[in-house]
Amino acid sequence: MIGKARRQLLILVMVSGCATTEPLPTFYTLGPGGDVQSKAKQSTAWSVRVYVNRVILPSSLYRTNLASFRNNRVQYSSSAFWAAPLDQEIAQAVALNLKRFGVSAVGFDPMASAPPHSYDVTIRITQCGGYETGEVVLSGVWELRSASGDSIIGSKPFAVHRSGWQPGHYPSLAALLADEVTELSKQIASGLHR
Repeated sequence: MIGKARRQLLILVMVSGCATTEPLPTFYTLGPGGDVQSKAKQSTAWSVRVYVNRVILPSSLYRTNLASFRNNRVQYSSSAFWAAPLDQEIAQAVALNLKRFGVSAVGFDPMASAPPHSYDVTIRITQCGGYETGEVVLSGVWELRSASGDSIIGSKPFAVHRSGWQPGHYPSLAALLADEVTELSKQIASGLHR
């Protein structure tokens, strides 16, 4: 009888030692909702005006973990991730936003070739994340070229700031960055309508 109780206790200790307190991973998108890739592919059924190239990022952002910055150091979340690599996520989100603003657009997809289009958009990101001050920043420069690459139609630096982020609260960080990507998309759309 004592042997059986010890075995049960040993099994209970072993099983409880395997339990984890780590939160389950959560995945975020920057687009206006839904499946970014399938919506981007659907838009190739009609004439595409704009192709959003793969976004150029600083080396610290080529991870799928959401990033925040504290004391000049990058901190990566262990449980909050982008649904796709950020260089694709931003390109596809900008394309979906442009569609919402009346511009037929497709964003970079590593599994598909660029469809015939009139203009290329290239985005270089310098900052994309939350800061210990509660500020969330998306900054860089975007450039609009003819699809042939012969002429630059426009180039504009951007810096979109939102405040009120609680460091470590990744759902709100993702939401604020999505809002900033929408603002960037509006700037690009206005550049196209000139």
